[in-house]
Amino acid sequence: MINTQRTISDIFSPQVAGGTSFAVSGDLFNRSHEASHGVIYSSESDFDGLPLWIFPHGDNVEDFFAEVATFYVDILPISAFCHIVEKSIIQDTPKKRPAISNRKVNACIGLSFAEVALRLDRTGASALPTFAACRKSLSFTLSRSYCLYPDIGFTAPYKKWNAANKLLGTQYHPDISEAIHRAFEICFEKAAFPARPKGREAQALKALSGYISDADTENVFVDLLKSVYKSLELVTDKMAGSFDGRMAAFDQIVAVISNSSEGKEIDGIAVGYFASLISPGSFAHLPVLFKLSKKYPTAVIWYGLFSGLNMGRSSSDSVLAIGRKLKRDLQESFCVDSLPQADVSIDELEVLLRLPNLNHSLKPSIPKSLRISLLPGVDIFANFSENHHAAQDDVNEKQLAELQKRQFRARESLIMSLRALDGALEVSESLSKPMNRRNP
Repeated sequence: MINTQRTISDIFSPQVAGGTSFAVSGDLFNRSHEASHGVIYSSESDFDGLPLWIFPHGDNVEDFFAEVATFYVDILPISAFCHIVEKSIIQDTPKKRPAISNRKVNACIGLSFAEVALRLDRTGASALPTFAACRKSLSFTLSRSYCLYPDIGFTAPYKKWNAANKLLGTQYHPDISEAIHRAFEICFEKAAFPARPKGREAQALKALSGYISDADTENVFVDLLKSVYKSLELVTDKMAGSFDGRMAAFDQIVAVISNSSEGKEIDGIAVGYFASLISPGSFAHLPVLFKLSKKYPTAVIWYGLFSGLNMGRSSSDSVLAIGRKLKRDLQESFCVDSLPQADVSIDELEVLLRLPNLNHSLKPSIPKSLRISLLPGVDIFANFSENHHAAQDDVNEKQLAELQKRQFRARESLIMSLRALDGALEVSESLSKPMNRRNP
């Protein structure tokens, strides 16, 4: 592989550019010099003379894609042929690494299942999570990113996943996404732990990370939870009893946590953990957690993680089937010298959506669906019709019409209130004037 620097006009030959050579600078408004971009060529996988990897100058991917869209329209979308990413995110091309443990994979799958279930509950849908929905989830994206790039943390893929959903108008519930992001940081030791009296909560969170890696450390984690909630030890033993008594025991545990709350984060973890003990690995008690979600908004997510750790013990056939397919996609091999499989990257899509002839630029592999690269090897699938712009315009017009109606109603209400106030003032003034009495 050849690692070097190239300008845009060097990267895209005159033949690729439609027979005309362009001298394009790193700044559309300053053509005095061309910026050099980091590129990697692979003799085995080069497509049409293009580099396999491009790291735009100064990490300015937006300007890079804007220049390509302006001067090299014939090769759009370029991210379908080259991996184009910020150098600050991926310091080097991914190397072959040992696969993450099966236990961690199961935890990721559990998070994905619970995330989709919670989003469905938010929308009022009673449907069960599907493989397609789990494959699009933030949990899957962060899991896949961790498999390929364990050193970059979760902030970059989290932001790119959010950008994709905002761009495509997907209802993604930011508070759920933030909770998922935080859960991954805690689970994979990327989080800054809060300072608590005697460090009890911080110790419990660190023990949780250890428990996800090693099942034998579960007692350490549980003992630290008991140190956080002093009365917990009196009722937790009941969870080891017969199945019929576990639900009542869980209700008692929730009461203890409620009476000695230590904050939403650790409370949600504790409620989720003990709920998972009712029927380990079954995911059957999600509805119980939905009812508690107002008070413990993250409990559903943690319940999913702990159920994932015990997946198989009492999981339904449908959950196991979804889990197997998610595991397959999570652990799919990604070679540094392989060509992109996505239709477009999220960074290029943001630029292309500004173009008037978007449908001529995007060339989806599957009709009405778009495979979007968030990071090289980390893709999501999104619904995308040829009339995306028109549909978005319809949405904007409806929103504008609704806003105008609200403004009209507010104006009418204000006018009526002012009239009522004027009437009240007139009555008040008339009552305050002295009455003229007739002389006898």
